[in-house]
This record gives sequence, structure tokens and C-alpha cells, in this order.
Amino acid sequence: MRERYIRELLSAVTAEVQKKYCSMNEVYRLTKELGEGLSNDDKLVVHMMLEMRGKELEKMKDCDICIERLIPGASEDIREKLHVALKGTVPGHVIDEKESAMWKQITDTTLATKRIWKQTVEVDRVLSRRLAGSDSYYCQAKEPSGLQTGL
Repeated sequence: MRERYIRELLSAVTAEVQKKYCSMNEVYRLTKELGEGLSNDDKLVVHMMLEMRGKELEKMKDCDICIERLIPGASEDIREKLHVALKGTVPGHVIDEKESAMWKQITDTTLATKRIWKQTVEVDRVLSRRLAGSDSYYCQAKEPSGLQTGL
């Protein structure tokens, strides 16, 4: 019974982490297109890309909220493992092979999302500085806060 519950929980978390990864990929793509729109001085494209990017960021936030709602219902040991996995480390002490693969998938997807986030921030930093110069968010802030659930 417990193994089934853990697998269902991990499956739900995996689905949310994968949705978040897909949205992050889209944010990255839209950020690059935003740069092209700015280079071409195309205000319509810039407006559309900003709006679309905002919607994808909202989807990512929804994924975080869903994951945050799943975690409290788990036992303490599973909650701890989830927090570790969502920070990008495969939790130890997993005996079941299927369960271990699910933990690894959550961790790998989280790490991939972090990589894309960093790439997106770099592109965004260049765009922001090009547009705003010394008034850029990146000149005023040390670093963007990142993504929830450990990102």
C-alpha cells in the first residue's frame, strides 16, 4: 500500500516538474524571440513575446503551487526526499528500483530546468541592460530570486 502511494505521489510530482520544464523551455525561447523583436524595433512582437512569456511564467508558478500542495500529505521521510530531489540531488536510501528511477527523473528534470533558467537569465540580462542601461534590473539587483521548489 505504501509503495503504491509513494509511486502515485512521485508520478504526480514528476508530471508537475516536467510541465514546469516545458514552460521554462518556452520562456527561454520567447526571451530569445523578444531579443530579436527588440533588435528589429518591432513593438508588436515585443509586446506579444512579453505577454506570452508572462503566461508561461504563471504556468511555472502553478506547477510550484501544485507541488507544494502535494508535499505536506507525504510522510516525513518522503517530504525530506522530495525537498532534496527538488534541489537537484538524488535522495539516498531508496531500495525499490522503480521508485529510484522516479526520484532520478525528478532530480534530472529539476537540474535541466535550472540550467535553462540560468540561460534565460543571461539572455534577459543582456536585453535588459541593452534597453535600460544603468537603470536595468540587473544593475540594481544582485541576482534574480530564481524559481521556487529549489530552483
